[in-house]
Amino acid sequence: MHRFTLFFRLKAAWHAFSDDTLGAKLYKNMEAYFKNSEFCDVKIRAKNNEEFPAHKIILASNSSVFKQMLTIDMKEKKENCINLLEFDADVVKELLYFLYHEKLDKAGDNTAILLELVKVADMYCISELKRVCELLLSYNLSLDNVISLLELSKAYKLLILKQRALIYIANNVNSLCSQEI
Repeated sequence: MHRFTLFFRLKAAWHAFSDDTLGAKLYKNMEAYFKNSEFCDVKIRAKNNEEFPAHKIILASNSSVFKQMLTIDMKEKKENCINLLEFDADVVKELLYFLYHEKLDKAGDNTAILLELVKVADMYCISELKRVCELLLSYNLSLDNVISLLELSKAYKLLILKQRALIYIANNVNSLCSQEI
């Protein structure tokens, strides 16, 4: 058996620039674009034909489905309008807020809107929105909603919600069984 000793000399240098003001400026710009329709180039139409101005680049960068709709020869590209007629205006507003800010505005404690946002996120492949909604729903489990949220978790492949719902059910099986149906 031979024994060798190797010596290495390592020198590392950091040549990157890191400044949090850049992120703050970008956030401020996105907020301004969200509030101002000056450079908007597409409309989102919600239920009752309520329309919201948006930017194609924001939609396309957050959703491969929106990107396809806006780049290939489809009705949405020709008309510069995406119909989300199955969703209420509150849901579409919250969707757009998320796409511009990467956080929810008012839906955090509104289970009904969170449920609709899961659907729109699934339909349009917005995985980050789906993940955020899943986590918020899993924090709000109760005896009244755990079964329906477990069903939702199975329908939309929400593994964290499913796991937390099953744990909640296991921990509250007696209370659930004594509830009136």
